[in-house]
Amino acid sequence: MGWWTQKKFIGSLTVMRTSPSVFLMVFLFSLSSPAFSYEDAPQAKPGVYGSSKNIKCPIRIKPGLGIGPLEVGRPLKEVEGVGMDLKTVQRSTTHMIAGRFSIGINEHGNVRYVEAEIGDLPDCIYYEKHKIKKSASAKQLATLFPGCGKEESLVGGNSIKCDGISITTGGWGGKQRTPALKILAK
Repeated sequence: MGWWTQKKFIGSLTVMRTSPSVFLMVFLFSLSSPAFSYEDAPQAKPGVYGSSKNIKCPIRIKPGLGIGPLEVGRPLKEVEGVGMDLKTVQRSTTHMIAGRFSIGINEHGNVRYVEAEIGDLPDCIYYEKHKIKKSASAKQLATLFPGCGKEESLVGGNSIKCDGISITTGGWGGKQRTPALKILAK
């Protein structure tokens, strides 16, 4: 059984006991790996994660496809080629920052979502022929995109789901300043 557990068989019941030193190691490891917070987000640290100067205008919103040069389904190697520095978030292999965008990576190394807070992007955001104002509210954005439902209250913020895009507000414990757009892989 090794140095860290003991098994006891009582009838058909197996009881395992973990030594206090193993419990202490697990507890200390949990303290060294804090949860992802607003202070770790690209919105809070442009100097760490990159600025919007690396983002080429115009930024086109493509529900179900992507935001600007970042598209869902693309291999991570292609994302590296768009000219924005990629940074990992707290040793994560599934969440990265590319300039002012957050991206999720699936188990195959492909982009599974692209997300950006509109207030963090340059003033050149478009959906089809409509220019999106950086000050637009979630409800104003919902009038532009196809198939938007009602705003739902969620833990950590609100969300409006549309065809191929989600609009979120109030994230990061209420510190999110402007709505974020999230494109998910289908």
